[in-house]
Amino acid sequence: MSREPLHDLLKAGRDKWNSWRKANPDERPNLTKLDLHNTTVEFQSEGNGRSRPIFRSNGALTNFSGFDFKDLDMREANLMAVDLEGADLRNCNLDGANLFMANLSAARLEGSSAKRANLSYATLDAACMNGANFEAATLDFAKARKATFDNARFYSASFEHANLSDISAQHAVLNNANFSNADLSGAILRFSRAVMANFVDANLCGADLTEAMLFNSSFIRTNLTSATLARCHVYGVSVWEVVTEDCIQHDLRINLLSQPEITVDNLALAQFVGLLINNNNIRNAVDTITSKVVLILGRFTHEDNNSNLDSLQSLRETLRSQNLVPVVFDFPKPGSRDFTETVSTLAHLSLFVVADISSARSVPQELNRIIPQLPSVSVQPIRRRTQASYAMFSDLQRYPWVKPLIIYENQDEIITGLRQNQLLN
Repeated sequence: MSREPLHDLLKAGRDKWNSWRKANPDERPNLTKLDLHNTTVEFQSEGNGRSRPIFRSNGALTNFSGFDFKDLDMREANLMAVDLEGADLRNCNLDGANLFMANLSAARLEGSSAKRANLSYATLDAACMNGANFEAATLDFAKARKATFDNARFYSASFEHANLSDISAQHAVLNNANFSNADLSGAILRFSRAVMANFVDANLCGADLTEAMLFNSSFIRTNLTSATLARCHVYGVSVWEVVTEDCIQHDLRINLLSQPEITVDNLALAQFVGLLINNNNIRNAVDTITSKVVLILGRFTHEDNNSNLDSLQSLRETLRSQNLVPVVFDFPKPGSRDFTETVSTLAHLSLFVVADISSARSVPQELNRIIPQLPSVSVQPIRRRTQASYAMFSDLQRYPWVKPLIIYENQDEIITGLRQNQLLN
């Protein structure tokens, strides 16, 4: 169908258009770059600092409410300020379309593609966008005239790299939605359902997620600076490297809805406590960490005909035979601050520490950090007979939790010394 008859059919109104589409199900009129914008938009106050768009037609048709555009190609169409309330846009291709200030309330957009589309100031209240793709779309809204996604449905929708700053999506259904790398700064997601949603690398700075349901959602490298996470349901969340500076976190519910309520005040802690409560393996791991871990520090390389590798293997086997868990920290190069902090953390979780000061490079630095701060953790220094102790080691021997130095030539001497110092049975 050519453009002129197509325009005439559109101008005939919804009933004529929809009847024609029903009678011609195989017809797919090409609506790419179609320009339906010829309108004036005014804003009527709704109170509370919010307003809604009012469309004035200037004599041209701007009301496409309830029109059937299902399965049509509308790439780069100019739908600026067009009223598409309740329109059927399922499986539509709206890539690059201009939907600035469009009214899509209660519209059906399931399976549609609106990549790189401009939806700024658009109204999508109660719209259904299950499976839609809004990759790299712009959906940001000025706070003075905030359009909304309230009560909208986004099952499995993709907003990867989309600009969603300052949107309002209260009571929206965001289950399985992909917000990776999206800008959700200032977004209002109160009471939303975001089960299994992906917020990896998303910017949620200043966002409000009060009482949102976040079951099994992923927060990895997510920016939650100044966000509000109050009374959220966070059972099963995955939390890694999140930024939570000035983030309001309290009464986070880590239980299923059918279980007694358990709350914590930290998202990362919620993940840990949830695993601890619901996973026997995790509980066993905590028991292992607090009562069975032995941290072994040293340089275990093949350099200079280093025989420490054989001694290390023998020590590991002996510890395992006594139901202990050896954790080896090998220093291939001089230590850095990252090494020191990591070793200190592991030492805090250990039953005792074995430190090989042979060929010492980084171990002295780590021992100077560990020993003065951890009187509850015994430290067993060991040294090969052919090596001398480093100069400052004697300063650490004055601490009573530092065991007498074991000087060894072979692995059997290490084991014997550990037994004499009552660290092994």
